[in-house]
Amino acid sequence: MVRDTVAHLVGLGREVFVDAEHFFDGFLHDPDYTTSVLVAAHEAGAAVLVLCDTNGGMLPHQVTEIIEDLRSRLQAAGAGEARLGAHTHNDTGRAVANAISAVRAGITHVQGRVNGYGERTGNADLITLLADLQLKMGMDLVPEETLAEATRISHAIGEIVNMPVSPRAPYVGASAFAHKAGSHASAIRVDPDLYQHTDPRAVGNDMRMIISDMAGRASIELKGRELGFELADEPELLSRLARTVKRREAEGYSYEAADASFELLLLDELGRVPSYSSIESWRATSQLGRDGTLETEATVKARGDGGGERERKVAIAEGNGPVNALDLALREARGSATRRSTSSSRGTSRSGSSTPSTAPTRPRGCSCAPRDGAWSSRPWAWGRTSSRHPGRRSSTRTPTGCTSPVFRGPSMPGSASVTP
Repeated sequence: MVRDTVAHLVGLGREVFVDAEHFFDGFLHDPDYTTSVLVAAHEAGAAVLVLCDTNGGMLPHQVTEIIEDLRSRLQAAGAGEARLGAHTHNDTGRAVANAISAVRAGITHVQGRVNGYGERTGNADLITLLADLQLKMGMDLVPEETLAEATRISHAIGEIVNMPVSPRAPYVGASAFAHKAGSHASAIRVDPDLYQHTDPRAVGNDMRMIISDMAGRASIELKGRELGFELADEPELLSRLARTVKRREAEGYSYEAADASFELLLLDELGRVPSYSSIESWRATSQLGRDGTLETEATVKARGDGGGERERKVAIAEGNGPVNALDLALREARGSATRRSTSSSRGTSRSGSSTPSTAPTRPRGCSCAPRDGAWSSRPWAWGRTSSRHPGRRSSTRTPTGCTSPVFRGPSMPGSASVTP
């Protein structure tokens, strides 16, 4: 049947690749019969005989041994010139390793999937395999500029199929060349190759420093350089930033995935962040109205420069949820002419100016005291968030005695997510 099928397709002018499903398990069970099937396909004109590890249960040493045994059998049967391929699955976590073992054993055709997509645990990851063969084994497979597109291609396909690339994916993951302080950061400052197995630019990726509570001056310096700041000659600034990061990490903030927040912190320490206004206090409350609908109201107290004087503004706004209400109130308090309107938002606001007062105004429906901590607001910083979540409803954050849910946030610069 195999001989007739291949001969028929070849007779139609087709190039035939025969995928020998379950080859490796079949060879272990009956190597003579398995070899005879491949010989028949080759004699009928098959261009490539693809050896499939359909169950994904092989290990690299088994792949090498079986292919070498097959080679000798094909040679004895007069089919020694047959071109072999490999198709590996990742059920043992060895899909790429098995494919490399097959290449080393003489196969010249490999099947796989970008990002290793496939049934069960997936197929061999073609991105990883290509990088391994070219960068580690010296094979000239694609131009350097093509290999440098690997990261972009991997993530683009991940977005298309709605299966994002793992941060820990080899070569192309966000953490593939990430370093997190300690001796690693100090060593990388001397020579990146001390903790990197290859140049990340070869696959279109970048080295990334992760800022955390373990960050020291070396980590801060490298992260600053990554963001475009040269801090090598600023030891006092580096020490101050390291202390600040450690303190804020202890308070619950995280800079590991918040480069924008760290950049704001760095700019603030450098004195390069202008302040046009400050928020004295803010809060948002939600409660059920008499008609059963959810009412959300936000109150913002701000101080801004007006004719050389510090003018105090109090704005109250209703919105479609706490974020929308805060957005409207902040825009009103800061004198923004921009207004956001949606068909589902009530979007009403009212504001007024006053002289500084120590008597806080209670938002409707809440008996707890307002927040008194002040934090600086920068027009260009809105929407950059740290890992805390202002606006998230949490019963543990509702003060004792509060008669309605209170939505509150931290007092960190740039940490309020108020952009619509």
